[in-house]
Amino acid sequence: MLHIRLGKQICHEVECTDVKLGYCNWWIPSPYLPLCSLIDGAKTLGILVLLLITSFFPQDVANTANLSSSSSSVTQLCSHDEAAALIQFKSSFSIYPYPRYCNYISDIISYPKTDSWNEGTDCCSWDGVTCDNIKGQVIGLDLSCSFLYGTIPSNSSLFLLSHLQKLNLAFNDFNHSKMSSKFGKFASLSRWLWFARKIPRKHFSPAKTQDAQFRTKCNPQSQSSQVELEQPSRIFGSLIFPFVRINSKFIGEPLTTDGHIPSSLTNLKQLELLNLGDNLLEGSIPDEVSAFPNLNCLGLFSNLLNGTLPSWLYTTSSLEYIYLSDNQFSGHIKEFQYNSLRWIDLRNNKLQGPIPSSISQLLNLTLLALSSNNLSGIVEYGMFSKLQKLHHLTLSSNSLSLNSNGTSVDYTLSNLEYLGLSSCNVSKFPQFLRGSKGLQALDLSDNRIYGKIPKWIRDVGKDSLSALNLSHNSFTDFEQLPKDIRFLDLSSNLIHGDLPIPPLKTDVFIISNNSLSGQISSLICNLSSLELLDLSHNNLNGTIPQCFGNLSKAFFF
Repeated sequence: MLHIRLGKQICHEVECTDVKLGYCNWWIPSPYLPLCSLIDGAKTLGILVLLLITSFFPQDVANTANLSSSSSSVTQLCSHDEAAALIQFKSSFSIYPYPRYCNYISDIISYPKTDSWNEGTDCCSWDGVTCDNIKGQVIGLDLSCSFLYGTIPSNSSLFLLSHLQKLNLAFNDFNHSKMSSKFGKFASLSRWLWFARKIPRKHFSPAKTQDAQFRTKCNPQSQSSQVELEQPSRIFGSLIFPFVRINSKFIGEPLTTDGHIPSSLTNLKQLELLNLGDNLLEGSIPDEVSAFPNLNCLGLFSNLLNGTLPSWLYTTSSLEYIYLSDNQFSGHIKEFQYNSLRWIDLRNNKLQGPIPSSISQLLNLTLLALSSNNLSGIVEYGMFSKLQKLHHLTLSSNSLSLNSNGTSVDYTLSNLEYLGLSSCNVSKFPQFLRGSKGLQALDLSDNRIYGKIPKWIRDVGKDSLSALNLSHNSFTDFEQLPKDIRFLDLSSNLIHGDLPIPPLKTDVFIISNNSLSGQISSLICNLSSLELLDLSHNNLNGTIPQCFGNLSKAFFF
């Protein structure tokens, strides 16, 4: 009897004459008799196993397909050489139980998968190992979140696994291993996930961290899943709790691989996903015209990479997700020659020049993040009119000027959730926000907007807007704001009169450097979840309300 198991859990079973199939979250057609009758020769079973293999990187990476056999009629034992190579690979590492960072990222269970690797047993039954059901060859290796500590030298036995199609070594500590050129010799490799991640000490919101978002977005099994694209602390940077510096404090050890990206990786013509984010990689991205013709997702975020963006980035028509933020790339962003892109994240680099006009034709784009570069030029609001799937737009901290060209903006972005236009020479509230009912975070700080905050802002993100940064403008007054605001920064404006009372759920209220006068109302104490209150540099007088003593979580200025 052949028994197929997903991870450590069997959700359902289908009984045939000589086969028993355990499956989770996938459908076996009825009736089952044709499936059973075609088991002969394992051809149909081979098709079935391929279905399981496509879930090698599911939303829960821990549920890696483990294939085992107890049948005398269908053989699935891995070869002695590959089993020996795996045992040698295991012996090159020690197990060090780091803080369970995988649990923080996306509820992945961290455990030492190699503990199940024992000589004399079928390696196809070992945790993290996937075999071809017909030949018994090791075609998949998922050792993510396995507490591995050590290095991967060029003579590692890993490179003896010549049939590997899928490799995941994420969330381990490879102790500054240099990336060997031998990784480019896995001729069959079609999917590769390898990134070492550090976990922020504190998040402003419970949103998933960016690498988990990237992994989920690039998993074909979860394209329809809802993922929070970016937490407010990422949009506003050090403006949120600048004394804590949320974006630069981490727990646990740095988990890194360094060196250069080997040019041999461009030999992986079938590669669909390349993720080497959050390491210490240096140098430039290999630039060969024919590199990565089938690449769908590229993740090289949070490294020390420099140079210009490679030419193939603009011509690889299969590419949907580009995640190159937090590096030192320079030069211009050139025109994209295809329209399949869904995700462009180039934040925190040294890119120059204008935003390419071809972006306005990327109708499937959901995320465009170009903030904190050296981009320049005039950006017409009309550039975004066709991008109706856009959820996330950040252009902050460049030398850009947004301009309506004297014409009214007659479109809305109904799916927009995050908008960051800090330091973009904006002079009016963007009119396309009127239809953004699901807006979650808005940053219009450090611009030239004058007058009252418009009344219609109450209906923008009425039940969703949690972070609003309007600091460093010339606002004079505001009325009611959305009721779910958690972070509100109105500092360095021209707001006058009595101290306004923000919505009751507000955690952070910054209104320093304005022209407020009069006494501090005790109504401010109704904000029971208040953590930061900054009223400095105003003209307030009188005594501090006694109820401030009851706000035990608050930090006052």
